[in-house]
Order: sequence, then structure tokens, then C-alpha cells
Amino acid sequence: MGNMNFSGASARTPSSLFSNVTTDSALKIYSHVPIALDENFVMSSASIQSGVGLLGRGAEGESLVQSRGVLGWGADNAADLRDDSATFQKVLAGDRGEIISKHANGVWVDDNANLRPDYKSQLIRELGAVAKSVDFQSGAAGIIADVNEWVEQNTNDLIKGLISSRMLDASTMMLLVNTLYLKGKFEKQFNKRLTRNGRFQGIHGVIPGVPFMSVQSPRFPYYEDPQTGRKVIELELTKSGLDTHISPVSLFIFLPGPNESLSSFESNLNQDVLTSLIGSVEKTNLGALKIPKFSIGSQFLLNETLQKIGMTDAFNPSADFSKMVLNAAMVYVSQVIHAANITVNEAGIEAGAATAFSVTRSGGSGSLAQFEADKPFFFAVYDNEHKVPLFTGRVVNPNQGSDKRNKETIPEVESQASVPTVVLSASDLPETIDQRSIPTTVLSSDDLGEPTKKLDQTAIPTVSVSSDDLEIPTVKRPFSFSDIEISPDAERQFVPNDNDFFGPDFDQASLTHQFPFNANQPRKEVTTPLEASDLQMLKEPLGFSVVRWFRSIFSRSR
Repeated sequence: MGNMNFSGASARTPSSLFSNVTTDSALKIYSHVPIALDENFVMSSASIQSGVGLLGRGAEGESLVQSRGVLGWGADNAADLRDDSATFQKVLAGDRGEIISKHANGVWVDDNANLRPDYKSQLIRELGAVAKSVDFQSGAAGIIADVNEWVEQNTNDLIKGLISSRMLDASTMMLLVNTLYLKGKFEKQFNKRLTRNGRFQGIHGVIPGVPFMSVQSPRFPYYEDPQTGRKVIELELTKSGLDTHISPVSLFIFLPGPNESLSSFESNLNQDVLTSLIGSVEKTNLGALKIPKFSIGSQFLLNETLQKIGMTDAFNPSADFSKMVLNAAMVYVSQVIHAANITVNEAGIEAGAATAFSVTRSGGSGSLAQFEADKPFFFAVYDNEHKVPLFTGRVVNPNQGSDKRNKETIPEVESQASVPTVVLSASDLPETIDQRSIPTTVLSSDDLGEPTKKLDQTAIPTVSVSSDDLEIPTVKRPFSFSDIEISPDAERQFVPNDNDFFGPDFDQASLTHQFPFNANQPRKEVTTPLEASDLQMLKEPLGFSVVRWFRSIFSRSR
């Protein structure tokens, strides 16, 4: 379902107007998402805008005007910008040299929705969408699994579980879903041998142990605003396989000025500021370059955000989606969800995002410049060719929410790389403990501190042995307490109780018990004199309450 077909998409190059309004729309969306000040965050405006575009093609009247407003389109330029958007999506759907890029649109339509043929044709022909007819009333579980699998396939498993049962009910008519995936190596890769742990100036204080990437004799596109002190650096993705001297996609990192917080920088960020900073970078020899490795994932509802920036009608039963379905009365958007994920390491970046609209029917240092990103910063994965951001986000703690899903592509810090992985299993423990109840524990370098520190013993589980680990086997001779042993291999055949050990009138150093201990065989009472070995066994804490009781009686009778 991931194959794209853009047979009707225009071959025109997106205009500068498209770049400007799309960037402005991206930053407007970003500024209205409720973000906790002390949390990392990432979103893909490109995915959200594609989703709004899917919805807008079925809107009419005020609903259409408002959906266009989110994208920055006006009545006089909407037709041209719609063509630009279709062309841009076509570019995102294919690789650019060695940069892997995927863009997909999917539509799941209820059998009773009466989708307009011309709307469906537009989505398939112009946007490469794939459409499925489903039954939301009886097959919700299967639809959820199908959509989530499609999203995972189109984001290389970066986005999982996008759709849940909370988004669907019997009144659901349609799901409009968009995905975006990007993976590319840096043009100048960082040497993982130079990665060192350092200190990051977090919002609430210093954060130690942050892995910082660096390069020797760095020369990168860089700019420092002489008035505000803001800094920006460009990390280009590879141009290999492309006939161009400009990388089509780059990661830009923006450091606020020395007297400016990240929140203040973000609140003053607009299309002019962003494009001015990006357009000012020049190849510069740097005295130092430190970039933290980070991995961020975010998932959130967009209902409130879209309404704050003017798209209100779509969420009301009065919405007009008459260009989408034949019977559009009481059809509206119930939920919009977005998820994004990005990983930055020595090799490059990998990012994925997905957006889903649920449509329902009512009733249901020195002389050289230095760039050290050791404090909270804003970042943007930017399409240089079309001059629009694809992903934007903030980092306030590089260690927060680190993703360990792709360790083979995320090199570890060198100081830990030489520490071998230690595997402890039940076979390393004494044979007298029932090994079946002890889990295998894997300790890796993540469980170790600095190389000079001792092993973190908290990672090794405490093993408790109780009476459940003991076994009383069937015997064919007079019973003594030496017959009680810990046996990891044999199954316990009988659980003893007080009457199996003692007669009701015990007054001598002997033991009355039922013999044998196999409940499937005939039983008889046997009185056994206690021997020295039995007395020694009484001193051991075997865990049976009856043994402790016997010890008390025996001491009084002596």
C-alpha cells in the first residue's frame, strides 16, 4: 500500500511563494503546540501540512477557507499553491541521491461513506494516495492493525501505534493518514572516536554525561548575529549521487543569544528570522565544534493547535465536506494525531513522522568562532531545494528520552566501547537454588558508570529462596530431616503440613509422619526416633513453620 502514483502531478518547480507561505505555516503550527518548557520536542510540519491538504480537498465554504488558511493559501493563489504542494510531495516521495526519502498518503473509507469519485480520484492521481474500503463498525480492530502496520512500513518502524481504539467508533467514516520518512548521512561525518561525554547547561542546571560529537579542524557553514549573539550552524546531508554543489537537505542548529532563553528565541521566530539566519551561513573555520547526540520522539493531539490558528469549522458538526462525501450533513473531524521521531548521531540523521485525521459523522574561544551546542537549542531539518522546513524541534536535555532502538547505527561513546558485555544467567548461581525461578540478566556498558567506577550492583537481581524452592521426595526408609533437600530437577510430589510430621500427643524425641509422601499411594503412620543428623538439621532455617514449632517443643521436652 506504500507505492505512490503521481500520474497527474505537475512537473513545475514549486515557487518562492510556496516556500514562504509553507515556512510561515510551519512556524505558526510549531508556536501553537503546547510544549513543556523542560521537555524535548519534535514535529514534522511537512506531514501535518500534507494531512491538512488531504482534508482541504474535500472541504467547501468556510471549512475550505480555514483549511487553506492553516497552509497560508488565499483564494487568489490556492490553485497554484495546490499544484506546488503536489509537486513537493512527489519530490519527498523519492530518494535524492543517497538521501532516503519516503512520503505517503493513505485513506481508509467506510463502506457506507459514499465517497465522491472525483475526491478519491484527486487523492490517487495528484497525491499518490492509496485507498481502502473498510467497515469501521465491525472491523475496527483489524483496521487499527492495518493502519499502524502501514505507518510503520512507511516510517521504517520509527512511528509505532499511531492509531488506537480511542480514535475510532461506530460513527467513524474515514481515516486520512500521511507519513514522512528521511534518512541521510552527513556530508562531513563525525568521528565516533572523538565523541566524549560532557556537560550540558540544562534549564534546571548542569546535565552531566552527555555524549558530544566533534571534528578536528572543523569548517562548516556558520553564522553569528553580531547584534543578538545568536548562532546557527548547518550540517549538510550527503550530495553523493547528485549533480549539485548544494545539499538538498540539511540539519540546522540554532543557539539563542547569551542573554536569551530558548523559549524567548522560539517566541520571536518567524519566517523572516528563520530564512535570514539560514541564508547568512558561510563556510567558516571554527575553533571548536560540539554537537550532542540526541534521539527524540513526540506524539500529541492537534485538535486544539489547529483550532487556535483558525481551523475551527472542521471540528464542528456544521463543517462542510460536501466535496468529500455525497451526504455531508453532520460530517466533521473528531481527532487529529501527530507523531514524530528523530535521531542524530555521528553518521547522520534519521527522522519519521505521521499525521492522522479521523473523520466522523455526528452521533457516533580564541580568534576562531566556536559553536558548542551545550545549552538548549532549536533545530530544523530543512529542505534547501524548496526552502521549507521538514522537521522542527527543540533540545533541552540530550539524554532525555534517548532511543535505543537502533544501536547498530548509533555508535556508543568510545570510553564505554571497550567495556565488554557481561551476561549472568541462572547457571552462574549455586546449584542448590531452583534455577527455573531466576531470570537471565544481561548487563551491558549502559549499566556501567565511568571506567574507573565499580559495577553497578543494582542491576543484579536479588534472589529469594522460600519454601516453594524445597522438595520432599518419596522415601523408602524411616524418615529423617536429612531427607529434606533442595532439588532443582525433580517435581515436588507433596506439600507437608503439621499432621504429616507430628502426632497429637508428642512427648518424646521421635517423629510420627505419614509414609510414603506420595499422595497417590496408600499411606500409613510411622514413628521414627530422632538422630544426631536430625538435630543438626533443626538448626537450619528451612522456612517451614512446622519445623520452627517442632524446635520449640523439642527444646522444652529436653
